[in-house]
Amino acid sequence: MLHINDLTYRIEGRIILDQAWALDAVYAVFDRVRSYRNLQRYRGRFTRSDLGQWIWDAEGYATEEQALFLSLMQQCGICFRLRRGDHGGNIESEYIAPDLLPGRGDPEIASELFLSPKTVETHVNSIFGKLGLFPAPDDHRRVLAVLAFLRS
Repeated sequence: MLHINDLTYRIEGRIILDQAWALDAVYAVFDRVRSYRNLQRYRGRFTRSDLGQWIWDAEGYATEEQALFLSLMQQCGICFRLRRGDHGGNIESEYIAPDLLPGRGDPEIASELFLSPKTVETHVNSIFGKLGLFPAPDDHRRVLAVLAFLRS
């Protein structure tokens, strides 16, 4: 669970003193050159190894650090686990970040996650309303929601 306390984060029992370190790694997932094409090719699905290969390995992040970044991304709603890996490490957990793909509205997300579009719309709008995020042409409300969560 992510706990924010003054200037520290606690993720999975670890204290992260340098938020910029973790946030820079998460923001790198939004990089249109390094990860966007791959996310689009795999319909928003990825594993920790995929993000490592596309982004984080080149930055020198260790596997354990990458797992923390994924945990942060899940807790902020950037991605969701689709399939849990096995304990032996033979099969990795698979994640999806449906909102990082263009043209993906609530109906497409609902289809991908086997939910009704109304269910997705209701939950997403409820979250946006609680955060005071209203539709604007130049804003990515889901990214703004993550930033609001991290600042709270």
